[in-house]
Amino acid sequence: MANHNSQDGAPLRLLIVDDDPVALKIIESACKKLAEIEVVGVARNGDEALEKFTNDHIDVILTDVSMPGISGIELANSLYPRPYIILMSGSEEFAVDAFACDATDFLLKPLSLPRLNQAFDRVRNAESQAQTDVPDGHFFIKANRKLIRLDLNQVRYLEAAGDYVTFNLTNGQYLVHTTLKQIEEKISHPDWIRVHRSYMVNLSFVVDIDETTLVVANKVIPVSRGKRPQLLSRIQTIG
Repeated sequence: MANHNSQDGAPLRLLIVDDDPVALKIIESACKKLAEIEVVGVARNGDEALEKFTNDHIDVILTDVSMPGISGIELANSLYPRPYIILMSGSEEFAVDAFACDATDFLLKPLSLPRLNQAFDRVRNAESQAQTDVPDGHFFIKANRKLIRLDLNQVRYLEAAGDYVTFNLTNGQYLVHTTLKQIEEKISHPDWIRVHRSYMVNLSFVVDIDETTLVVANKVIPVSRGKRPQLLSRIQTIG
């Protein structure tokens, strides 16, 4: 699920960062001409960008590389959960550094509208890859600044908190900016069931079930009254 995690069909929410006020205005004007892009903010330095990122939901950050204080690359590496990053510069010398920090694209200034649009197409392609359905037992999440492949049989349970979901694995966990509803719509697997508004579980890891809870790997998980009949219908009982 990484990628950006707005609802299907929603515009990409963009923050533009550039220390040159003239360039910032030109780039903002260009981005506003693009379809399915919503410019939700502009910032003149990394500190401003961090503040705006903290206070708003941002899908994509388009940032200059060379800025006083926090550079565009340092900004990209400091964001969590990480949005898609498009870096730009008047110099080609930063291109290698840009891709080393897992930027989705690198643009050479001055920006052209077609090249800018191509960069956002790359974001959408990455998003599509991250949000594909799970027909063969694996999917990708966007975490730790990259797309990570997970097999369903690695995941023990999912725990939602607001607009974030923790993927609890056999060997660790990942926090992803998405909703349990979005995940539930994509995972169609006999071992997976939603048991509570905040939890989905992998039945192959359930070790104990009682009237109102179940246990997965020493984690006690609540079971909603309305979900219990469906849960019991999905497990095999003897005696």
